[in-house]
Amino acid sequence: MSVTSSSFSSSKVRSVFGSWRNASPASTDVEAQVVGTDPVDDFFGVVRSSPRPTRTGTRDSRHDDALERDTPPPPYASVSELPAYTAAAEPQTLAKYFFLFGFLFPLFWLAGSLILVSSLRAPAGWESEKTEAEREQLIADMRRTEVKWAKRCLLALSVLVLAIGSVVVSVVLPTLRSCMPTTI
Repeated sequence: MSVTSSSFSSSKVRSVFGSWRNASPASTDVEAQVVGTDPVDDFFGVVRSSPRPTRTGTRDSRHDDALERDTPPPPYASVSELPAYTAAAEPQTLAKYFFLFGFLFPLFWLAGSLILVSSLRAPAGWESEKTEAEREQLIADMRRTEVKWAKRCLLALSVLVLAIGSVVVSVVLPTLRSCMPTTI
């Protein structure tokens, strides 16, 4: 490819596809031009009541108009008391650990399910710096969490027992029946 140029505005480029003449960059800078209509609007047939020039280019943005306004943004809330969005973390309980470690040693699921029949009582000096109402609320939250994980332990133990029972019924019993002598 060879380029012959007498001046920048009338330079010619010769290539396999033919000769091309470069235009001056000031007249063909598409990004700096203001176009009268939007090509997408023209394609879909949208007609605007007042023709507004559409901006093209990398420096023009539809958000620039918002920055030019002097109006402040809207308030976040019109109420004086906002709701609390604090997520209380679930207390760590023994039944949760029984459930998780039950996948390694399934007898932990049995121990975790026994929590359902036990009564949880706090020791005498437990959380002595809190008021009685706060202690009662904490005990109620812990009991609710313990029962939730204990039910999961019972469910996991039941599924395990059903799986073992179905294997015994479907595999072991037919082999025992085939080994029994038949009497005629």
